[in-house]
Amino acid sequence: MERQGYGILALLASVLAVSGLVFADIAPHVADYIVLIAGAAGLVAAIVHRDAILAVRPWWMLLLALVCLGLTLPFVYRGSTDLVPILALAPFLVVPGVAFLLAQNQPLLRPFSLPLLCLFGAIAAALLGLSEYLATGIARVEVGNNPIHYGGIAIVLGFMALTGICVGRSPWRVLFLLGPIAGMLAAILSGSRGPLLGGVAMAVVGMPILLFWYRRDLALVLTVVVLALGALAFGLTSGSSMRALSVFGEMTQALGAGGPSPTPDVYRTAMYQSALQQFLASPIFGQGFGQIMETVRVAHPDLPELATLEHMHSDIADFAALGGLLGLLAYGLIIAAPLANLRFGKARSTDRVVALGSALLATGYLFLGLTNAMFGVLPQTVLFALLLGYLIALRRNTDSLSTPPR
Repeated sequence: MERQGYGILALLASVLAVSGLVFADIAPHVADYIVLIAGAAGLVAAIVHRDAILAVRPWWMLLLALVCLGLTLPFVYRGSTDLVPILALAPFLVVPGVAFLLAQNQPLLRPFSLPLLCLFGAIAAALLGLSEYLATGIARVEVGNNPIHYGGIAIVLGFMALTGICVGRSPWRVLFLLGPIAGMLAAILSGSRGPLLGGVAMAVVGMPILLFWYRRDLALVLTVVVLALGALAFGLTSGSSMRALSVFGEMTQALGAGGPSPTPDVYRTAMYQSALQQFLASPIFGQGFGQIMETVRVAHPDLPELATLEHMHSDIADFAALGGLLGLLAYGLIIAAPLANLRFGKARSTDRVVALGSALLATGYLFLGLTNAMFGVLPQTVLFALLLGYLIALRRNTDSLSTPPR
């Protein structure tokens, strides 16, 4: 009976992984619900078995982030809307459940299994986006999602597929480089600057790491160099790179430091300015989520479209305004949680998968969150929880923290 129980958990892990990665970008909410239900079941099982997965540092960092946000409530609470950030981050609770489930399915923890699913997800997103563009000619492809969310999820999946390069020595590993290509194609089709910026940041972090680790693998080095030169040529000859870099111009303008913005977005600049002002007005506890957008609208009656927005379209701006220093501390803990998986001085392929995946996950969400809310939006939050759970499970499997069930 016990073996049958673990078999059910292993099956749940397969459903969770395939749904949450392959369908994350093309049927996000269906995938989200499957991941959350399966992760909750895994969490219950982990608690029942008192599994060591409940003591991992990344999860406790996420819990501490929720505590930080909770500490602001007595000082900012004016209504139920102020509870939204904590409720929106509740998917973090299933992280150890996801890790526990994956730990019961050893084939999924082979270092190439999850990267392959990420690759399938990114390619599916790019192909469906290209199909939508060819069929409709729409300027911002969305594949049934919000364009910036579509592009951001595809970028994360595409670059997380890179971790498959860390497995073995087969020349076929270069196929995992199709992940970033598919992700960037989806980002371009989405017409959104944030995913492009996030992709560039993940490339700047991930590619040098791969080149350093595999500097003696001539085929891999040449492939990466050719792709990098092609990406550079594209960036210099198109407006995409300038649109992505304009994010920093808007932020420096909001901070009062000047700086040109080739394609300024007055709405984003107004929100960034308001976030700074709200932070300075209440630097410890912030204003509370229910108040931040009303403050922006009152300050900018000349921008009527602000009335349709629910947040400031920037994780840093949102956390700073709604929670002050405690909010920024919570945000820092969330971004840093994957890095708690890092371990130095090891050369095994699984260690490299964990190291590269952790660095890419933290970098991607940091830069994608500059121009849009990532944490608190269900698809992006659940994807973060799933990928972090996978990295925890892989690290656990490598370290043999506990005896696997028989």
